[in-house]
Amino acid sequence: MRCATNQDAISLSCHVIQMSNLFLGIIGNSLLIVAHWKDPFRVFKNTSSLFVRNIAIIDVIVAFLWIIRLATILSGKKLEALLVIWLGFTVLSPWAFLCLAIERFLSIAFPLWHRARVTTHNCRQVIIGTWIAHTSMYTFTAFILDDTLQGNVILLFSIVFILCSYAFYFATYVALRRQRNEFQKKQDISESVLNAMKARQKHQKRFLVTIAIVCFMLTITFLPVVGMRMIAVLLENFLKGRRIRQIHDGLMVLLSINFLTNPIIYLIRLPKYSKTFKVLYCNFT
Repeated sequence: MRCATNQDAISLSCHVIQMSNLFLGIIGNSLLIVAHWKDPFRVFKNTSSLFVRNIAIIDVIVAFLWIIRLATILSGKKLEALLVIWLGFTVLSPWAFLCLAIERFLSIAFPLWHRARVTTHNCRQVIIGTWIAHTSMYTFTAFILDDTLQGNVILLFSIVFILCSYAFYFATYVALRRQRNEFQKKQDISESVLNAMKARQKHQKRFLVTIAIVCFMLTITFLPVVGMRMIAVLLENFLKGRRIRQIHDGLMVLLSINFLTNPIIYLIRLPKYSKTFKVLYCNFT
């Protein structure tokens, strides 16, 4: 009886921590979306910002649905339909990061082609297309496949998308290094032009590393939760159901932190975000 009481207290504490992180995450990502929309310094009028905003919108939706789900659990109810919808939006994040990684690669590896062909209208179409493709695939796995096979398919696709994102980030970094070496070899470029190119590359590299960090945070917090069903199967002979539940609660707390940290990472690493936030929300000039 005492063990059950302790387990309930641990679960309740985990739920409270999750709701606190999610609430703060909604506030942070909402402020990020508003900053992109108002854009007082005109620094977000580019294609990359569309994909960053798409990630923030997904995070807000997931966090909001997650809070509702926790509220229903605490009230003693379990809505399976809500769980299916919440998981569907949660596994949309790897799609969003892959799209951003591809856009960054094209903008750096093929700058002239990117400037001529990749427009905000095209990027909006890509974002809408990924939402439609993901909804179709997830609906198929949710209503056609059994629960075990569905979890395996979702985990597989998530791993593939995240690994592809890292592959594009690495290819982008290689393209940046190649461009820097080519600039240094040229003798007919003035010092002012060379300094401008170096500053631009430094900005691109900083943004690339920032997005890679955010993607890494998603990886270490998201994949264990999606694969929790497989983990439970592997550990069921060694751990009791109560211990597996504690591991699951801990992983969910870790995942909830991801929604809080993303806006903070942007603010710390990218000056244009901190400057915009100060003007919009702190009354600094």
